[in-house]
Amino acid sequence: MTQGWSSLLRELRGRRALLAELCEPAHTGPAMADPDDDLHELFGADPPPGVRGLAAAERGRLAELLRDSRRRQAATLEDAFAATVKHVPLPVRGIVKKVLMG
Repeated sequence: MTQGWSSLLRELRGRRALLAELCEPAHTGPAMADPDDDLHELFGADPPPGVRGLAAAERGRLAELLRDSRRRQAATLEDAFAATVKHVPLPVRGIVKKVLMG
């Protein structure tokens, strides 16, 4: 059973790393990507009209803030899951794992 939890935690760390990689800024060099493209990717659709009305620098900053919040959310969720698992009695951890992880 311990090996199962170890593999689950490794999988969660892998998911966190993947999420962090997906949320990395697209503009790492001097030439910045179009903030509208970044926001479209982050929203999964066209940004709302109010967001499109912002200046390009503001839209770029918004995209950075969204990426950062997603990274922090992933870290918080992983920490919360680890803290939850600590308090679950060993005989029912498999059931809890299925409920929480789907």
